[in-house]
Amino acid sequence: MLEIRKTTLGFSLYLHNTCLLNDTAVKPLLKLGTAKGSFSSPHGSYHIRESDLVWYSLPQPVIYAVDKHLLNLAYQGYGTLSIALHAENTVQFSFSLETDKPINRFQIAFPLDETEPIYGCGEQYSFVDLRALAIPIWVQEQGLGRGPNLVKLCCDIVAGAGGSRYSTYFSMPAFVTRSRAFAATSYSYARFDFRQNGVGILQFWQIPQTLSLTLTSSLAESVGALSQGLGRQGKLPSWVGEGISLGVQGGREAVLAKLAAFDTHAPGSITSLWIQDWVGKRITSFGSQLLWNWEYHKESYPAFPQFIREMNERGIRVLGYINPYLAMDCPMYQEASGHGYCVKNQEGGDYAIRITTFDVAIIDLTNSEARTWIKSVIKKHMIGIGLSGWMADFAEFLPTDCILSDASDPEITHNLYPVLWAQVNREAIEEAGKRDECFFFSRSGYLGSASVMDMSWAGDQMVNWDRDDGLASVVPAALSLGLCGIPYWHSDMGGYTTLGWVKRRRDLAIRWAELAVFAPFMRSHEGNKPERNVQYYEDEALIKILGFLARLHNALHPYLITLEEEYQQTGLPFIRVMSLAYPEVKPMRTQFLYGPDVLVAPVLKRGVAKVKVYIPDDSFTSAYDDKAFGKGWHTVSAPLGKPVFFVKKGSLVSRHITAFLALEACMADSSI
Repeated sequence: MLEIRKTTLGFSLYLHNTCLLNDTAVKPLLKLGTAKGSFSSPHGSYHIRESDLVWYSLPQPVIYAVDKHLLNLAYQGYGTLSIALHAENTVQFSFSLETDKPINRFQIAFPLDETEPIYGCGEQYSFVDLRALAIPIWVQEQGLGRGPNLVKLCCDIVAGAGGSRYSTYFSMPAFVTRSRAFAATSYSYARFDFRQNGVGILQFWQIPQTLSLTLTSSLAESVGALSQGLGRQGKLPSWVGEGISLGVQGGREAVLAKLAAFDTHAPGSITSLWIQDWVGKRITSFGSQLLWNWEYHKESYPAFPQFIREMNERGIRVLGYINPYLAMDCPMYQEASGHGYCVKNQEGGDYAIRITTFDVAIIDLTNSEARTWIKSVIKKHMIGIGLSGWMADFAEFLPTDCILSDASDPEITHNLYPVLWAQVNREAIEEAGKRDECFFFSRSGYLGSASVMDMSWAGDQMVNWDRDDGLASVVPAALSLGLCGIPYWHSDMGGYTTLGWVKRRRDLAIRWAELAVFAPFMRSHEGNKPERNVQYYEDEALIKILGFLARLHNALHPYLITLEEEYQQTGLPFIRVMSLAYPEVKPMRTQFLYGPDVLVAPVLKRGVAKVKVYIPDDSFTSAYDDKAFGKGWHTVSAPLGKPVFFVKKGSLVSRHITAFLALEACMADSSI
């Protein structure tokens, strides 16, 4: 039961002898205030400022024990904080305003165990442990460069689009530790400040609807509790976890030529073609971009439905691309605008956003008729022609000064918009009766995404090794998002963004593909400037490496199916931070567990032929030669094209890998 304990300076709230809240006159648990916020968003990278902040002087709360499961803290003249025990270990907090004061700032402090790492707040690319950090909760473009590097500096100078180590497509007001799972039902900008030892100071730019805190006995239990509270992703069609989805573009003949190279040198490796330019493309200053008009481009892909059927007959699916914007120089925009389906500006016209060199309008997903319309587009022009899936891109750009159909505050709806976008895609698939055949993947998300999003992908990384925006940034992204209940995740194999002197080289392409083996979907991307990047289809040796990695990915597919079942039961992700199973191990971003029985140590630095890996106990052996390793640090060889990973002795996956490698050896002998 909830228990109030008086202290010398105030009081503390306990549940099962664990302190939930502390309140003193010097350090009150609750603060209410008023402030102004300003938002500027060059290219979707937000610059958020606060001014004229005033914190009100709250009276000491009067405590009312309604019953053993409910307490009210009454702040006379301001409102009441209700604290309710909703389950044996879960407490829910809610605040009801009882004042005419223009309160739009809410801050609450929760005690934390300073020895416990803090994980989550959505998809974090630069950090695994959030202790000593203040994390903004806001959906936005991640930016270019993100960290203290030359790319970010140049992008900030030219366009203000460098982002920061804290910017993310997929933000979430939720976190977990070894003893707690926390989630806030709130859609405003927020900041979770963990810089003070032993306390988390959570500030919201609105009164949150609810705050939920669950006490647990392990990190795994915390992740499960958070996932159960937020909802879990549904299972995907089984074909998604098999082979490689080859990212290709350039028109029908170019696509067939690229596929033919794999047919020759790695037959059976490609299970789907991801053709992002199925709608046609335009060349801009940023590189190769698309015609944002959501129907197939008859000049680039003549008889595209027939092409899809021919691929399907060969056992190859075809995937496309869509986003919630419409290019204002394309026909589909004229249709949507004529019906009033676009987000409006302050003057009542369609709100135009500049994307590199062209303007786009935003579909107003708060308008039920607009939602029905874009679902009809998806069902007719995508599912209807045979596409088996697509990238559902963007959704981070909703301006905070726009006018929405439902008259909601865009500062609040901004974080909700990617959830609405995922929901529209999910509903289109369900209404078409294709839930067991089609899927989509999104980069942006927020609270509520898990129950409507099929799969996440890490967004647009640089085609380099950078810790904040390159290959090395996607491991923390997978770990943090998995701990927030989103296990269906992958990244653009090879990265995406080519800029200035940054271009994809052969070793990076291979190392990224090695990492992609240990994800539920293995998909490549040509990048924004394909002609400047090494491509996976460009030579025989590289294709053969991809063939081996595709077969390894397939060999792991039965294991993935068991992980999917485990997730549905427990909420545990596929890609796991080491401390999820080994609490004594400090948070790591250089290695991870793929389920309980596989340990992966990816190569994340250029020019490296060996990696250091920490083996947590003596149950793991090398996947390739069954060599045993004792607990501790080891340096192991990492040849290009052979991902470094270990399997638990006697596990089912170890037998699958042993059988796979034996078959590979036989194939190699027969080809000599």
